[in-house]
Order: sequence, then C-alpha cells, then structure tokens
Amino acid sequence: MDYAKDSLKFEYTYWVNKNNDTARGQMLINMYSDKLYGAGVDEALKYHVKYNRTYAYVFGYRSKVTSLPLWMGVPHGGLNPYVFGFPLMNNTVRQMFNLKHKEMYDLRDGIVSDVIMHMWTNFTTSGNSTPYGVRCYHYPEWWYRLFPEGILPWNLDQTTRQILQRMYPNEPWLWDQDPNRPGVYKPWQCNITWPAYNIQNLTYLNLENDTYERYNYHQGHYAFWREFFPSLIKRLPATLKPTPEAIREYQIATFSLAAAVFVILIVIIALTITLCRRHSY
Repeated sequence: MDYAKDSLKFEYTYWVNKNNDTARGQMLINMYSDKLYGAGVDEALKYHVKYNRTYAYVFGYRSKVTSLPLWMGVPHGGLNPYVFGFPLMNNTVRQMFNLKHKEMYDLRDGIVSDVIMHMWTNFTTSGNSTPYGVRCYHYPEWWYRLFPEGILPWNLDQTTRQILQRMYPNEPWLWDQDPNRPGVYKPWQCNITWPAYNIQNLTYLNLENDTYERYNYHQGHYAFWREFFPSLIKRLPATLKPTPEAIREYQIATFSLAAAVFVILIVIIALTITLCRRHSY
C-alpha cells in the first residue's frame, strides 16, 4: 500500500515548488479529474476513432462574471449552459419559460455559447463540426452590417462607438479603443477550425478564452492510471495476514466464544430434559 501512495504522491507533486499551496490544490483536482473522468474518456476516444470520425475537446472557458471561486476552475458539466444557449437568453425568454440561472453572463459568454451551438449543430447534421472553415459565422448579423470584413477597426467613428456603447455598456473592449494601438482588432473567438481526432497526435480543440488546436492532452497522467497504477494494485495481497500478536488475540477470543457457546448449549439441553420430565408426570 505504501508504494501505491508514493506513486500517487510522485505523479501529482508540483515539483517546481512543492510548498506552493495553490499548485498543490490544483494537482489534487487534476488527480481526481484524471482518475474519475479523463482516463476513461481518453480510452473511449481511442476506441471510437478506429471506426469513425471522432472529435475531442477540452472546455476550459471561465466567464468573467462567474460566481465560482478561481480554485474550482471549470467544474464537470460547466459546458452544459453554453450548449443550450443560456448566455444568449434575455430576460423575456427567461420569464417566459420560468428559467432561473445560477450564473450571470455577458457578451463574451454569449459568443462562446453561439460558437459551441454552431459546432455541435454542424456535427449532428453533417459529421463535421466546422464545415465552413475559418469564417466567423457565429457573429450576429448586425456585426457584419457594421463591419463587412468581420473585423473591428481601431478607427471607429463616433456614431458606431455610441451604438456599441449603448448595446453593450459593460463591454468596453468593443467601443473604448486605445488610439496608441495601431492596426485592427479581429473579433474574439474567430477563425476556428476543429480538426478530427487523430490517433497519431491526439488532436483536440481547446475551448478557452482563446480557442485553438492542441495535442496530447494529459497523456502521461492517463497512462499512469491506465497502465501503471493497476499493476501496483495487483501486487497487494487479496487478504492481509494478521500479525502473530493479533493471531493470539484472535485465538483467545475464538476459544472463549466457543467455550461460552458450549456452556449455553449444555444449559439449554439440561433445561429441555427437565421440562420433558415434568410433562411426563
């Protein structure tokens, strides 16, 4: 049992700074996540990709207005509100269907939700999550009416700034521009292409503040749980043998119990015989 504990400690120690409490907590979360969810999902992905086109993703986006503490990161199931479009629902829709959200959402959350719903819908209808390639198809129509090229120029006129400020007063990144910063500002969460899962490099889409393609997610930890840790468990005996001192205690207890049962049995037999004799007279 000690070497199993030591192996877990070694695998999930933040060796850069072992005394970092924040990193220690994050590694503990990673350990439970890898064991309970990640290793199994990774194995299922590698099985499915043998027979059909498969897509993998990691959802790590945190809303700026979330009420969850930072140490929690993105909890399991945190993607669901974005899949069902909760950040896009206004007060009228919420009241109509009596929906009560646990979280508040802003424009960026709505964009992420729109992106996810488009990709999920494309996959269910065509089997390809991003069939249109690099087009910023998820932005609303008014965006393209204002900016036909799909980009937000830094030399916005005053009227456009006022429109954006009225529509999104809590999103200064849209209308409060820095005149000392040259160039153009491309729309956030744009030019996304989701490649199919590749067994050679284990491609997946990383859905965070910036969505991009990555490879080989946590493969070292998953291999630890799938290949190495089970071999440690097999080394443990099925039943632990008690120590000699414990054996003597068990023997004394067993003999005492047997003697007590024997005495009780004799008493029961004697009482039975006595009762039978009384009934016979």
